[in-house]
Amino acid sequence: QFSEDQEWKTGVYHFSNRGETTWYRFAEAIKKYTGISTCELAPIASDEYPSAAQRPAYSVMNLSKTTSTFRVEIPEWKEALCRCLRKLEPGVQNLE
Repeated sequence: QFSEDQEWKTGVYHFSNRGETTWYRFAEAIKKYTGISTCELAPIASDEYPSAAQRPAYSVMNLSKTTSTFRVEIPEWKEALCRCLRKLEPGVQNLE
């Protein structure tokens, strides 16, 4: 939130939820929290997925500048995913 008397902070700020995961673990969490049992997941290495862009092997963002500048608490990715899924589907299970 910003009020009119606040000074805008310029620069590049990274934002994502805290923690790290893979696309496979992200899909597993969605499957688990929603109770979906009809789809099968198969983990693959990043280089096995066809993409026009080259992707780094490890790309976790450093959020320290964002959290210190804006004094925000950023939730863990599983917590944020669960909150999002609950808005889409109220029957989503609790974490863990």
